[in-house]
Amino acid sequence: MFAVAIVAKSMICMAESPSLGYSGMAKYNDNSYIVVHDAKFHQTGHRVGMLNISKNGGFSYRPVTMTSWKHKDGRASDLESICSIPDKASEYLMAESGYWDGKYGRIFHIRIHDTSVEVLHVYQLPKTADINDNATRNNFEGITCIQHKSELLVLLGERGGSKAHEYGYINIGVLDYANKKLTWKKYDQIQITVFPPGNWINTPKKRDISDLYADSNDIIWAVATEDNGDNGPFRSIIYKAAMVSITNSDTPILRIPSEKASWIIDGFKVESLAAAPATILDAIMSIATEDENYNGTWRPLYQPIE
Repeated sequence: MFAVAIVAKSMICMAESPSLGYSGMAKYNDNSYIVVHDAKFHQTGHRVGMLNISKNGGFSYRPVTMTSWKHKDGRASDLESICSIPDKASEYLMAESGYWDGKYGRIFHIRIHDTSVEVLHVYQLPKTADINDNATRNNFEGITCIQHKSELLVLLGERGGSKAHEYGYINIGVLDYANKKLTWKKYDQIQITVFPPGNWINTPKKRDISDLYADSNDIIWAVATEDNGDNGPFRSIIYKAAMVSITNSDTPILRIPSEKASWIIDGFKVESLAAAPATILDAIMSIATEDENYNGTWRPLYQPIE
């Protein structure tokens, strides 16, 4: 029986709309994070914002303005994840969850200018199903970028838990930064299926991947969630999903068969994983949540269970 991890030293309230949650997060500087929101194409509201973390662990939020989406389908619909591009200051990839009625399915290459976001390029998600069939479409809810030898790899996490995609898995793409191309062909035969550890109360409501995060030790962390409705109850499990292969170029990412959860968070729907802020010295990672009818929140993560 796993213990419930305590993830914060103090309860922190947020003076924002109750519907505001964080569907993806990446570190911007020592104590700030770029976050994305999952507003759909027909909804108004912010798509991108900034969280600033104080020394006592409190946080404040402000929206960040988009200058232009640079795509015929217009503003983002259902942004679910964001990652920093290695060695490119203030540059990120932020991804929509998938295609809808043959539209969207985009990854935005952006540059942050503190108060605004500039879209540099727009790439497409892999087309692993009929993009005009919404019943079989993908739901990509995690993204992380890794420099592996001479390649800049983009890892996408399919959440699983649907009739079309029973289990979550990781797809591998290659970003050719100089030529402004993101391709999925080289590793299209490699699909890293994940199996989150732990006990689940309502298995049909489980999602194997709601975000991905690659740490400085080349471990790829994932979070799985259980969602029984917009009022909860929610449950999240953070686990080691994969690792970067040091020797194998043909299979650059290897699955880790995790038998134990590293953190268990009851009552919250974690959809964002990122590095810890500099202000909280004993934190290992940080999380942000998308708690549907409740406020989304940010918390530091401390010592894991294992």
